Amino acid sequence: WESKFAYPTGRGGHCVLCEWDEDPESHGQLMTSISVTSHYVGEELPLEPHRHFLVSGSDDETCKVWDLHSHTCVATLEGQHTNKVSAMVFTDANRLITASQDSTVRLW
Repeated sequence: WESKFAYPTGRGGHCVLCEWDEDPESHGQLMTSISVTSHYVGEELPLEPHRHFLVSGSDDETCKVWDLHSHTCVATLEGQHTNKVSAMVFTDANRLITASQDSTVRLW
């Protein structure tokens, strides 16, 4: 995943995250797509790739962990922030750090 943000559009802030194969031989075939929802249309949805997982932050105070192989949500990280999750990063020790607009940082 090259982009660190997605921009939800349409009713309910629904968007589809797509990864395209850049190999000219494959003619840009779709490799992965995942449907996600953000509550606020037009605001950026932070993303953090890690191995075969993708983490999306949300304005509902949660993060979702997506399996890029099965295209499903495998975990919802909740209960630690009281405002929009606006940034995430993985550490070298495979731990996730999240930051929220409530001025908190959490280690998962």
